[in-house]
Amino acid sequence: MSLAADDSATLSGLCRLRHDWTRTEIGALFDLPFPELVFRAQSIHRQYFDPAEVQISTLLSIKTGGCPEDCAYCPQSARYDTGVNAEKLMALDAVLAEARAAKSAGASRFCMGAAWRSPKDRELEHVCEMVEAVKGLGLETCATLGMLTAAQARSLKRAGLDYYNHNLDTSPEFYGEIITIAAARITMPRSVVRLSAGREDMSEETQALCFLAGANSIFYGPKLLTTGNPERDRDRVLMDKLGLSPMQ
Repeated sequence: MSLAADDSATLSGLCRLRHDWTRTEIGALFDLPFPELVFRAQSIHRQYFDPAEVQISTLLSIKTGGCPEDCAYCPQSARYDTGVNAEKLMALDAVLAEARAAKSAGASRFCMGAAWRSPKDRELEHVCEMVEAVKGLGLETCATLGMLTAAQARSLKRAGLDYYNHNLDTSPEFYGEIITIAAARITMPRSVVRLSAGREDMSEETQALCFLAGANSIFYGPKLLTTGNPERDRDRVLMDKLGLSPMQ
């Protein structure tokens, strides 16, 4: 199957918001010549977003280490000696201090991650307090806390949580099989596509190409939970070079 048979009709079809993509159709995207794939991703991106804006998100590990899951590649796992010590849930005041710093640095979304398989109700109560307080600063809120019950999800919603994230992780050797920026933009045109862990090792040229292919969000700050991230000054320089500004 080729999507290049009728460029105008195909591109028009891709621009419609769809939820019925087949594996065959998505696979065909990878058969496109690279310039065509990027062109289509950028064209669709412009229909839903300002191509010169990038959402700035800050991620804070509010509870690091000690996760009971058996993920050999994850430094948060308690089953392996990874050099990451298990820590208690952060205090509310400390989280708010980080949120204020993130906002002053240009972040519009503040994400809180905790190394739990699934939080206990008493733990979630404290997280709800954090969500409510961060929301009060005028920031969007998101969280990644592991598996939730329906009641816990409703509690977070009442506290003002805007987004919930649940990672589907894999080993570095398999990343390339599941992560592709341009295909994500084409198949999920209204979604924010974020460059996350691993950006520290990406050149400016590679990151610029990712933005061209439809990525429009980055995690901003020196660390992603336990993984290094580009320094803020480096990101500011790159965004200035590319003429990009924070999404409001």
